Amino acid sequence: MTMELLLRFGYNEGGQVIRHVLFAVDLVQMKVVPYESAEMGEVYMYTPTWPIVDYQWIDNNQFWVASADLQSSEAEFEAVQNWLASSDRNIKKVTILLNQEELLDAYSMP
Repeated sequence: MTMELLLRFGYNEGGQVIRHVLFAVDLVQMKVVPYESAEMGEVYMYTPTWPIVDYQWIDNNQFWVASADLQSSEAEFEAVQNWLASSDRNIKKVTILLNQEELLDAYSMP
């Protein structure tokens, strides 16, 4: 039996921009569950790149994330700030699959 929890942490940039990371923890083994995709892990788990506005479990192995839909892959401060100030925010929704085979003993940002 697995019981997993999603944790979202925000990184505040001067009270104007908050970017997030999101990771899963296996509550039975008390270990971090990495993403199946290293690229998705870099963008949403290890590096606070985007503001994550919503997320939800799909099943025990995957969840979706809604975040800023901006052209800049580097998510420059000004672009994110303008997006947050806008009343017409474009949002992208991506599905993230977890790697249940390689649990991590600790969460650490590269």
